[in-house]
Formats: sequence, C-alpha cells, structure tokens
Amino acid sequence: MKTIILSDYTGEQLAKREEERTRDYHKELRDHTAACENWEEISQKEKRKFRQRVSSRREALGRAWSGRKPAHLAGSLLGLAFDHVFRRPNIPERPGAEPVKKMPGREDSIWQSGQDGEQAVEELLGRSLGGDWTCLAGYHAAAGEIDRTLVGPGGVFAFEIKNASAKVSCDGDVWTTDKYDRYGNRVESGRPMRDNAGRSPARQLNEAADVLERVIHRETPGAKVQRIIVLPHERAEIGSITGLTVGEVVVLKDWNLNRTLQGGTPLDPENVACIIAGIQSSHQSFNHSHRPRRRRR
Repeated sequence: MKTIILSDYTGEQLAKREEERTRDYHKELRDHTAACENWEEISQKEKRKFRQRVSSRREALGRAWSGRKPAHLAGSLLGLAFDHVFRRPNIPERPGAEPVKKMPGREDSIWQSGQDGEQAVEELLGRSLGGDWTCLAGYHAAAGEIDRTLVGPGGVFAFEIKNASAKVSCDGDVWTTDKYDRYGNRVESGRPMRDNAGRSPARQLNEAADVLERVIHRETPGAKVQRIIVLPHERAEIGSITGLTVGEVVVLKDWNLNRTLQGGTPLDPENVACIIAGIQSSHQSFNHSHRPRRRRR
C-alpha cells in the first residue's frame, strides 16, 4: 500500500506543544541564570563591604593597642563584635533549583492517543493491502477533515478514527461512551462523544465525506465513498448501535477488512489514479485559498 500525507494536524499539534514547552523551559532557564548571576553579584558586593568594614575595625584596634588607648581599644573590640554578630553581609536568598522542562500534560496525551490510533489503523491497512491501494492522510476541506482515505480497486473508503478506551454506543446522531476500569467496573456512563463543534463522529465523517464524494464524481460519476468509524484502542468495545448513519463502526482488533472492502464501488486503475489526483488537487486548492479551521479531538 502506498501512503500520501496530505496533512498531519495531530502531529503538528504535538510538535507545536513540544515547541511551546521547550520555549517556556529555555525562558525559565534564562531567567534563572540571570537571577543566579544577579545573586552572585550582590553576594560578592556585600561580602566585600563586610570585609572592608572588618578590616577597618581591625586597623583601628591595632592603632588603639599600639597607642595604649583603653577607651579606643574597647570601642574597636565592641565594634568588631557588633559587625560579626549584627552586621553580617546582607545576602538575599539564593534562587531556587534550576527549572525543569515540563512533561507532556493531559492535552498532549489526548493528541498522542489520536496519533497512535491513526498509526495503528494505517499499519493494519499496510499489512493487509497490496501496492494497488493508496492511503491518503489528512484530507481537508471546508466541511472538515478525514483522518484516512483509502482508494483502490475496491473503491473509496473514508475513515474517522476515534482512539477511545470505552464502549461506544449510538442512537442515530447521538453518540455516547461508557468507561470501565481495569476490573470491569463502569466508572463513567453516557458521556457525549462529539467534537468542539458539537458534532458526533458520524456527522464529522459524513460532512467531510460528502464533499469528498462530490470531488470524486468529477472523475468517476456514480462512485460512492464508504464511511467507516474505526475504534483502534485495545479496550474499545461497541455497545448499542441503532440508526447508524455511516457504513460501519468497527473495533480495530476485530475488524473484518475484507468484508468492508467488498462494500465499495469497483474501480479500474485509470479511475483510481484520477480519483487520487482529484483528492490531492481538492485538498491543495482548499488549503491555498482558506485558512484551515481544524477540529480538535
């Protein structure tokens, strides 16, 4: 299977967040270094002042001793003792430990999970399909993004990939997840499954796939885009599914890929090549004329 990367928004977000952490770390490190240098400068200055004061006291003490002047001698001794007890160098508190670069947080884990899921799907397709199939990553148009688009002799397939560690259910366009702990106890029930725009996985996929299908019809009238939602997480399950508005919902580890591919529109090599070129052209045209409005997982 050949792979064409049109865009990698998930990877871009991970790289961007890593760049932000690195930038923040270097700024904190510069600030810490400057604070340490300032502390060292103040510390040395205060120590010099103290040494000079003590040296003056000792010189006065020596003169009083040489001149046999008891009053001056007592004053010098008291002054020297006072300096050592009450007028020590006024050194501010030393800056704390050197800053440590922040570790990836929860948001990073969400993006990383999405990327892991996409890679798992692509790896399975790569192991299962020959060189007459092409996987296009990150097709983007006004209606949204398609995680992976597969084009080959068996047709055109659009995949929305949700790497959820949960049991996924749907009732028409209402999608929910139930989460379970490692012992099988349900810890969360009926959590809505939708993007920041409030769209269910099926709606996300259908809106983008409708645009893709219009692009394909320019090259191959009548060809259909088969829509599949893939759940690649090893603990993903499918719950109650009613009123499904996409072709299939599959768990990666149980996926019968051959059966899925049998549902496509057969294409000859010339049509396959034209469709791939059309998808690339559509993606490039949109991204050159619009600022992409990306969805977040």
